[in-house]
Amino acid sequence: MDAETALHALMTEFVRRIPLVLEVIEARHPDFLVVLAELPKEELTELLETYAHVPQQGIWTNIEGEWEHVFHGRGCRLTHRVTGEVIDWNPPDTNHLDLWKFRSWLDWAVRTEPSHLAASIRVIRPYLQGDTQISTFLQTTTDSLITQGKLVGTNQGATIKVITS
Repeated sequence: MDAETALHALMTEFVRRIPLVLEVIEARHPDFLVVLAELPKEELTELLETYAHVPQQGIWTNIEGEWEHVFHGRGCRLTHRVTGEVIDWNPPDTNHLDLWKFRSWLDWAVRTEPSHLAASIRVIRPYLQGDTQISTFLQTTTDSLITQGKLVGTNQGATIKVITS
């Protein structure tokens, strides 16, 4: 496996995990999923008032255990209370990732090396030896994956769509 294939596999895994964040948003802050600009003023006011009381932080439990959640802007960051896994995402597209948020998850994956990710992590570990090297590796490899059609850059490069099939 080469570094591009390994990074794409890790990006695919990160995108596979995003629906966990979506579940929390749907359960606690579904207003984050509404395109606010498309609502009439009265409906917008009602929606904002309905969810204004929702705590910005809390605990969410699923089959994997307990997660701390923090709502920010129109997104949410989950941190697993045992493993430390961090999944941060902003709606609406669950097959899109933000490189900075992916990097937080990647830092966790490299630090803990879960068995199902170990092969990919071992391939890219040599490229992850300092902030500048990590940033260069992520940008160069992402650009290459976009050229190959395995990723699609969107929103002036702020988010990336991961092609998984």
